[in-house]
Amino acid sequence: MLAKIANLAVLKNLTGLSRTLTKPVNVNALRCYATGSVSSRCWNQLNSLPKPVVSKNCLVPRSPQLRGVIGSSLVQLRNQSTHGDHVNLWKLERVVSALFLPLLPLAFMLENPILDSVLAVASVIHVHWGLEAIIIDYARPLVVGPVVPKILMAALYLTSALTLAGLMVLIYNGPGLCKVIKQGWAIGKDK
Repeated sequence: MLAKIANLAVLKNLTGLSRTLTKPVNVNALRCYATGSVSSRCWNQLNSLPKPVVSKNCLVPRSPQLRGVIGSSLVQLRNQSTHGDHVNLWKLERVVSALFLPLLPLAFMLENPILDSVLAVASVIHVHWGLEAIIIDYARPLVVGPVVPKILMAALYLTSALTLAGLMVLIYNGPGLCKVIKQGWAIGKDK
């Protein structure tokens, strides 16, 4: 990728690109677009704006200069995966998040191993999904290569499993999760 950027032909196209992007734009067409007007005059002005070509996985500019510099693979749309049921996963994430509202006060008031275990599992799942979203968003194979996202995901799964195992050991072989948190809050307070 760095070799492509350092290529003189690409740099020459970039200078042409800057000239292309700084051309005056039809202000009336933009006004029609912003107001959502559907009059025939607005339709004609909107048709004067350059339109991208949309394919299944990417947005390809119509301008030959843009196509040469950017390429179809560099403008991929976010999260167009072909696997998984994202709607049900999103609902499950919302359920787990809402579960914290009654679970946190109950776990701290009752201090029993079952509630501590549910709190530990819900916390690890919640943090795992958040970090997984960060890896998917910021460690895309297009940006960092195909190996780094796999390593990060494997490290995330390993860290989540070890965290859950450690919390379970603390709950069943130690004082319990909420009791340890309360003891942490009590540090520095006069008795």
